[in-house]
Amino acid sequence: MDINQCIILAGGLGTRLRPLTNDIPKPMVLVNNQPFLALQIDYLITQNITHFVLCVGYKYEKIMNYFGNGQKWGVRIDYAIETELLGTGGAIKNAENYLNDIFFVFNGDTYLEVDLMACVNAYEQQQQPILMVLKQLVDCQRYGTVNLDLQNIVIDFMEKQANSKNGLINAGCYLMDKTILQKIPTQQKISLETEIFPNFLGHIASYQTVGYFIDIGTFDSYEQFVKEMTSSKSQN
Repeated sequence: MDINQCIILAGGLGTRLRPLTNDIPKPMVLVNNQPFLALQIDYLITQNITHFVLCVGYKYEKIMNYFGNGQKWGVRIDYAIETELLGTGGAIKNAENYLNDIFFVFNGDTYLEVDLMACVNAYEQQQQPILMVLKQLVDCQRYGTVNLDLQNIVIDFMEKQANSKNGLINAGCYLMDKTILQKIPTQQKISLETEIFPNFLGHIASYQTVGYFIDIGTFDSYEQFVKEMTSSKSQN
């Protein structure tokens, strides 16, 4: 199975990064003079993604003006525009007309290194309608954790806890069968994480990545990513 299509959820307000996001969407904040989203797309191209569907909302023109149709990157880029915020689930539903039968989904504020072919292999082996990429962290306070059964199927989500240590987190990357969208109403604000995934417990495959992971949703994590990318660039 060759999956070369990816949705990136890039429509949020980015309130925790203000004033950086006063005039631009969160995925367009700069890292070494490049938008974060450009770094994400560059990485996914190395993983053989050739068709991107960007789910955009807040100040979406800034994203469209920068990336256009993707020709400069040698890929195809389409845009699913939200006139009002639809949440992560509603955003994917809003992109339905662009989607193949099976597609990847990435959060637009998460940089994640993951072997997408290995994800496809795990998806085929576990034979579930959703595959969720997981990451082991020593400090899970910012995230809820995920519990698996002996077959690596997701069976429970644990809420964020102030003292949560050493756990598997949802890394913000999924492989999905388009039939999932039948469960999502049109033009309604729906959260994938809290309203859709809980209905599929016992039917969500998993793949654990050991690659780099960071969510730039806070100033601390954004500044950490900038520092790490600057250091990495200077060493190359």
